[in-house]
Amino acid sequence: MLEIVYKDRDNTIDFRLKANTVLDPELKIVDLTGVTRMVLSRDDGFFVDSDVSSAIFDWSSLATSGIVSIQLGHLNLKNGIDYWRLIVYDATNTKGLVWGKKDFKIDIRKKY
Repeated sequence: MLEIVYKDRDNTIDFRLKANTVLDPELKIVDLTGVTRMVLSRDDGFFVDSDVSSAIFDWSSLATSGIVSIQLGHLNLKNGIDYWRLIVYDATNTKGLVWGKKDFKIDIRKKY
């Protein structure tokens, strides 16, 4: 999956988080009401943390729909395509749960 971010723009990347269990293999929307923190981590070690940059992440507006909106356009990120992972924290997963089975790509582009 490739997401595009334009520098100095208000566009968001929206993800609908789904999960399954061993007992229920069907993917279902995850209620994000109990989420306490999110971190978006790049493969080179750079990360954006909701504890530091709370305005970047919004998982509470559409929590029961499992949607997190991430606004990266106003951060000073380098241009280019990098691999990222989303890490989700809640009361049960206090060390964070790496979301999904693979990295996704974000393409940071100059202001359009």
